[in-house]
Amino acid sequence: MVVGIDASRANAVARTGVERYSYCVIQELKQIVPTDCRVVLYSEGPLRGEVGDLPENWESRVLEWPCRYFWAELRLGWEMLVRRPDVLFQPGRALPLVLPPRAVATLHDVGFAVRPRAYSTLNRWYQYLTTWLYLLRARIITVSQFTADEVQSIFGPARHGMRPIPLGVDSGRYAAAADDPDSVSRVLKRHDIKGIGYLLYVGRLEDKKNVSGLLAAYEILHLVLKEETPELVLVGSRGRGADEALAGMSAAARSRVRLLGFTDDDDLPFIYAGALALFFPSFYEGFGLPVLEAFGARIPVLCSKVASLPEVAGGAAEYLDPTVNQQMAEALLRICQDAGRRRELVERGTARLSGFTWRRVAERTWQEIGGGF
Repeated sequence: MVVGIDASRANAVARTGVERYSYCVIQELKQIVPTDCRVVLYSEGPLRGEVGDLPENWESRVLEWPCRYFWAELRLGWEMLVRRPDVLFQPGRALPLVLPPRAVATLHDVGFAVRPRAYSTLNRWYQYLTTWLYLLRARIITVSQFTADEVQSIFGPARHGMRPIPLGVDSGRYAAAADDPDSVSRVLKRHDIKGIGYLLYVGRLEDKKNVSGLLAAYEILHLVLKEETPELVLVGSRGRGADEALAGMSAAARSRVRLLGFTDDDDLPFIYAGALALFFPSFYEGFGLPVLEAFGARIPVLCSKVASLPEVAGGAAEYLDPTVNQQMAEALLRICQDAGRRRELVERGTARLSGFTWRRVAERTWQEIGGGF
């Protein structure tokens, strides 16, 4: 059997959610794919770093393309026509126009249909089209039961079936950072963070993630605690609504907000480890990987009780109503002042991690990829 995998997202320099998923699944598949199966990784450029360390039965195939757009649809599609594998796994981009006999594709969320105002018209319609094509042409993996239920409700059944496979986390990597205070201090100093004990948000700063509510709740907290207010550290690129929300803050509260932008993957576990808590009041998530990363770094989590987040966090988070800024601020105040509650949440989060590993994700994914042969 020849399996083709689109490794373009895994090969990205900056890995956010989809890129991290693609990278981690491919790395784990290297350990479990049988040696009598040949695997071809397709990418736009040469594979970087550990992605390029391939077992003997794996190979890299660079598919050059002069255009910025439609690499997956057209260039990868041409490859499917002239050198077709038995099955293609697409972890994070559009499907090629030409497909092999079987295709498996991961659908991460349908936020474009649920919260259309968070997307441009062109982007929204492009995602509608690609999602319909996924459901008609491929066996679907979703990253949560929540997303599977939304897909079923909005689009109907997938023609070739659908299976939810929740994401994982390399918990040992985050725990090691938590156990290395010297490295935590060095990383924080490099990012100009004053010291441990700040509130942390990780994710794109945009309306869909409730950036305005996040900052409004923090401003209310600042009115109560004043100079004793922990810093708010925001990790992630700015999206729609971020600049307006930041501009609406008072100068005093805004002075305690640290904008790190996209942060190097090697630094992220140490930034988690230095935090007092993760504050994650998102309106919408297909999964919510920062919740697991915070559990791994042994910090408490405050998150919205919406979308996929209760499925991920279970009973290990302090839940918030993301539409009520005052209630979110009160929850922040409690977590700042109640060390016992913080310890309780950390214990629960640590216990929950055993159900979320990348090896488990890869094993279930391989069942979908190789199951038809």
